Amino acid sequence: MEGLPFGRTPQVARFEELMFGSARLEELAEQARRETRKNFGRTMRLFAPLYLSNECVNTCHYCGFSKDNPIRRVTLKPEEVEAEARHLAGVGFRSVLLVSGEHPREVPVSYMVECVRRTVPIFPSVAIEVAPLEVEEYRQVVAAGAEGLVLYQESYDRAAYAEMHVSGPKRNFDERLEGPERGYAAGFRRIGLGVLIGLADWRKELTALAGHISHLMKVCWGPRSPWRYRGCGRRRADFNRGWRCPTVILSGRSVHSGWLFHKRGSCSPPGNRKNCGTG
Repeated sequence: MEGLPFGRTPQVARFEELMFGSARLEELAEQARRETRKNFGRTMRLFAPLYLSNECVNTCHYCGFSKDNPIRRVTLKPEEVEAEARHLAGVGFRSVLLVSGEHPREVPVSYMVECVRRTVPIFPSVAIEVAPLEVEEYRQVVAAGAEGLVLYQESYDRAAYAEMHVSGPKRNFDERLEGPERGYAAGFRRIGLGVLIGLADWRKELTALAGHISHLMKVCWGPRSPWRYRGCGRRRADFNRGWRCPTVILSGRSVHSGWLFHKRGSCSPPGNRKNCGTG
């Protein structure tokens, strides 16, 4: 976690021990499975990514959207986005993630706002995964109805990050790192973080991700405005008193981590298990 603006809490130190200790991955997976079942039961939260545009001004070695790649560039019209959304809803999805490359001219904030407005009547949950924005820009997206923000740091290793991101706004490591906090300040109720496994030592990357999660759970613990109960394996009583629910989802490509903020009354600060369900 060298060079990162958050400290190593006891929980993160324990996680680091697991990453670098003698326990086999199978043992860690079994422990994670038990904790998941205990906290959430046999539930899964599925979402569908809806790609708005592959236009991008960044050059990133690992990305298919990279500016220098000789591919056909397409940006869906808002009515096409709505048609795709209705198809996804028709096959059963209730949560959508609007994804786009970073191109201020082809994919401006006004376009994202319109896409959110078109999809909110169709899905109970709409989230975005786009270029980092400023607080006021995020607020426009939240006002349109988006309730979730996904922003991968890609790598917490500054040297690896600089090597992978050759040109474009995405080269700014710190501006991206601070994006989730700007999103929280703008009113997003769900924040998703992640790293791309393989850009640097995966154990260090996951430890840094745990540190980032721990940091955000300290500075972003406050309650948000009331919203409908949607259920995720917790008892309804947990919702009535307010809780913060961290989740970690592993996939072959990356690690995606997020949590929910819910308010009916108030939510206690981190560490108060009595009122929040997690420490």
